[in-house]
Amino acid sequence: MITGPGSPSVLASMIQAIEQHVDWLADCISHMRDIGAGTIEAVRDDEDAWVAHVNDVSTVSLRSTCSSWYVGTNIPGRPRVFMPYIGGFPIYVQKCNEVMNSGYDGFVLQGARKGNAPPQVRFTERWQVPLDIEVISPAAVAAKRVPMV
Repeated sequence: MITGPGSPSVLASMIQAIEQHVDWLADCISHMRDIGAGTIEAVRDDEDAWVAHVNDVSTVSLRSTCSSWYVGTNIPGRPRVFMPYIGGFPIYVQKCNEVMNSGYDGFVLQGARKGNAPPQVRFTERWQVPLDIEVISPAAVAAKRVPMV
């Protein structure tokens, strides 16, 4: 799902977010082909840790306290979980790059002839830039992506 739950989705430029997601997925699928993997599946503990991080970061905003689809309260009985990542698009991209550059750490590639080696970056090259934060937002602080003095 492009720009789905756990991504900046509606809190970022949708065009930019979709381009980054498609490029990341294209590199992931190319890597799977390169190493002979048939499937990729998130490790449950890593998936749960990301959901917890998305929710932790959301506490810096009043959005997490509203009753809407942002937190899933539009469906009776659904657990209250903040859906979009509010830590900022640059921080999200940096995290995606870290996962990819570590050989898709947090994922299991089934059928791979090789382990989770770093992939050949093809499409995400334009997203492989150092994070430059001139203005530190509360979300960036909550995401623990800035130096604390």
